[in-house]
Amino acid sequence: MSGAGPASYVYSGRSGSLDHVFANAAAEPFLAGVTSWAVNAQESIAFEYSRAGMNAHLSVEADNPYRSSDHNPEIIGLTLLGADPAPTPGESPAPT
Repeated sequence: MSGAGPASYVYSGRSGSLDHVFANAAAEPFLAGVTSWAVNAQESIAFEYSRAGMNAHLSVEADNPYRSSDHNPEIIGLTLLGADPAPTPGESPAPT
C-alpha cells in the first residue's frame, strides 16, 4: 500500500507517522481498506496512560479508549474467503 496518511504520533509539538501497514503481493488482494484511528496522539497529555500515577484522579477517562496509548492505531479491513454459504431455499446447488 502506498500513500501518506494522517500523523500517527505527536511528540513535543511535532507530528509524524511511526505506524504503518504493509501488505505483500499475496495479501494485498484481501486488503479492503486502511485508516488511522485518531484516538490517542492528539489527546492532551493530561490524560496520558503513563503519567506515573499523576492522573489517577481522572477516572472520567477510565472507561473509554482515548489516550490509551501515545500512538494512533492503524485499522485494516480484510476481505477473507470463508466457507461456502448455505444455499437459499429453492436454490439448486450447482453440481461439482
